[in-house]
Amino acid sequence: MISVMRSLLISVVVIAAFASAACTGGDDLEEAAFAMTDSSAVIEAGEPAFNQGPDVMATGGDFDEEMARGENQSAATGIPQPEAPTPPMPAGLPTLSVASQDSVADQQPAELVAQQRIIVRTVDMTIEVADVSASVDAIGDMATKMGGWIISSNRSQKHLGSISVRVPAERLAEAIQQLRDLGIDVKAEVTSSRDVTDEYVDTTSRLKTLRATEKALLALMERAEKVEEALQVRDSLNRIQQETEQLEGRIKLLEQTSAFSLINVTLELEPVELSVDAGGDQTAGIGEAVRFRAFFKPPEGMAEHTFTWDFGDGSRTVTSNRTAPTEEEDTRVTATMTHFYEDEEDSPFIAQVEMTSTGDAGLAAGEDTIMVNVTRIPVIEVFAGERIVVDENEKVDFDGSFTRPEGLTDVRYEWDFGDGTTVVEESLAAGATRAIATHTYADHRPFDYTATLTITGDSEAGEVEGISFVNVRVRETEGWTIAGWSVGDRSKEAVRALSGLGQSIGTLLIWLLIFSPAIAVVGVAVSLPMRRYRRRKQG
Repeated sequence: MISVMRSLLISVVVIAAFASAACTGGDDLEEAAFAMTDSSAVIEAGEPAFNQGPDVMATGGDFDEEMARGENQSAATGIPQPEAPTPPMPAGLPTLSVASQDSVADQQPAELVAQQRIIVRTVDMTIEVADVSASVDAIGDMATKMGGWIISSNRSQKHLGSISVRVPAERLAEAIQQLRDLGIDVKAEVTSSRDVTDEYVDTTSRLKTLRATEKALLALMERAEKVEEALQVRDSLNRIQQETEQLEGRIKLLEQTSAFSLINVTLELEPVELSVDAGGDQTAGIGEAVRFRAFFKPPEGMAEHTFTWDFGDGSRTVTSNRTAPTEEEDTRVTATMTHFYEDEEDSPFIAQVEMTSTGDAGLAAGEDTIMVNVTRIPVIEVFAGERIVVDENEKVDFDGSFTRPEGLTDVRYEWDFGDGTTVVEESLAAGATRAIATHTYADHRPFDYTATLTITGDSEAGEVEGISFVNVRVRETEGWTIAGWSVGDRSKEAVRALSGLGQSIGTLLIWLLIFSPAIAVVGVAVSLPMRRYRRRKQG
């Protein structure tokens, strides 16, 4: 009996293979029968069979994700959505609908494809409107009147909203034009198309083959004489039916998405004017830090602020929401942004700041630009001189030199002698490259003074300067010297000797004063016996 059942199963597979080959117009029946051993072959006209299996339908692709996302968003918004109408058959493919299962075998897939391609179209738009909530309602009404429906909508913010709808594919151009007319400005519009004809034909062919296999298995089950045989057939039948349901769902989705195009619309509220002041034009050198900040006056009821700086040199824009109030009650200032320009080739650069303020009052936007002139900074090389050695109270001549780059004007120098005295400042004549000053150090010390020469000038990049240093050793002044004998040195030595002697005598007197009582007692103790001895001797 088992062998009989196996023979029947083989017969079912062969019947399904012949049915598939007949559907696809293939002549190689042996190849078709071999492909049907997996009960899920896809046979296209002129192409070999490929085993797709149920895993193909486990991931529905972009269409399943879009449908699931739409259902979830509709549930999240809590807005009752009209029931999606039953999609019409794609034009040119009337016999491929799941509902008309009996007529699928009447046409070859190649003939169906030749009639008309099945295209799925999606449109993404961003439009600026005067009222977000009213525009969401208007777009939903438009889709319903056209025979479509709302997938999802969001109007949780006054200045921003979104809505996704489906409209009949043949009225897509009309719907897009109505959306353009609805908005004040169309900020973005992207249309994409996807040809799903091959997938549609493949799926219907697989569905037809599975149904043929299902009929054969049902007939086989009726002839089963034992429970084990019926259970084996039932297991195969369950797998076939599961794959059939998946394919039917896929075909229905393809029909719906091709018959009704998806339109995703992002709505932005038309902003009111925002007063922004980026400050005055700036001049900077290459590699020099340039600081940017802007003042603005947000309308009442708008507490959230965002600004973006575009520095005009192709570098990445900088966005922040850090602002602070100013002394003026209705004015705020942005955080300071620092930027470094790497070259001056395209100078001057146009730096632009864009401000956006939002709140219960709606949306406000504004912008301002400034010019940044970038140039190379002239380099002033300064030489303050070699190390100087002088005596205290001796006049010192400082003579520094420097280079004078082309275009440098209003050149000035400063001599700081490092001893706390007044800094010498003076302007130099045109073409001068030397800075001369005279100074006297009143005190010597065991380490050097450091004198600083600073040269300052004006250029197109702003004020530039160069600095150099020189060490000055100040010695102690010597007195009169006769034949190598210095009166000053000897007098100082004598004074030091007398000072030492005086200190010694003073110390001795202090010690005598401290120990005088003890010395007196010792003297009395010694003198009394001596007096007694002398008296005895005299007596």
